[in-house]
Amino acid sequence: MAVQCPSCGGSSCEKIEQPLHIPLLLILLGGFIWGVIYGLSREPRFRCGACEHRFFARTLVSQVFSVIWYLFITLVLTGFGYAVYSFLFPTG
Repeated sequence: MAVQCPSCGGSSCEKIEQPLHIPLLLILLGGFIWGVIYGLSREPRFRCGACEHRFFARTLVSQVFSVIWYLFITLVLTGFGYAVYSFLFPTG
C-alpha cells in the first residue's frame, strides 16, 4: 500500500525514521511489552519526494498495533470498572 501525499497527491513518499518513543510511565505501569505496543501504534512520519511536505500517515503495522492498544485499554478500564463495582456492591 503506497502512501500518498495529502498536499500534492504524489506517491513518491519516503518514511522519516523516528526513534521508538516509549513513555517511562507506561513502562512502569504497564510493562515493557505494552510500551512497545504503544510505540508501534503511533503513526509514522513521511516526506513527499515531489513537494517536500511532511505528514503523518497510518500504515498496516500501526493500524494493527492501534487495535491491540485500544483492546488493552478497554480491558484495563473494564477490569477497573468491575473492581469498583465489586467494591461498592459486595455479593457476600
